[in-house]
Amino acid sequence: CEFCGLFESTDHLFFKCSVARYIWRVVQIALNLHTIPTSTDDLFGPWIHSFSKIDRNVVMFGCGAVLWSIWRTRNDKVFNGKMLADPSNAVFLCCFWLDTWAILQKKKEKRIVELGSLRIRKTANDAFCRAFGWSPVDRRITGALLP
Repeated sequence: CEFCGLFESTDHLFFKCSVARYIWRVVQIALNLHTIPTSTDDLFGPWIHSFSKIDRNVVMFGCGAVLWSIWRTRNDKVFNGKMLADPSNAVFLCCFWLDTWAILQKKKEKRIVELGSLRIRKTANDAFCRAFGWSPVDRRITGALLP
């Protein structure tokens, strides 16, 4: 595995690797999902069928963005030598794809995808800031230049 050095299989890369688990966990927290898929068989079997028929298309659309982001990030390392500095970057890439592909959805589903992307981005940003000891700061200009 380009991320962790363990044997790379499809299930490892997309579900079991620490980078993949981080991405799925951010998605789980952001979207308040009860579970996340643990393998390809789980994704296309019991996990996706735990959603209503109406929701499955949007859920699979989102899963496509997650899997594509992991794959693109992995290939960036393999073919371009770009090491992933922080797994939040792969989450932000996922949000980029969600935002870019949202236009392919019907109006109602498009809005759901956009809101999901926003929640995922915010959750990843919060995790990134906490990991590096950053906290939101409210700075106001008071008319004087501060040193």
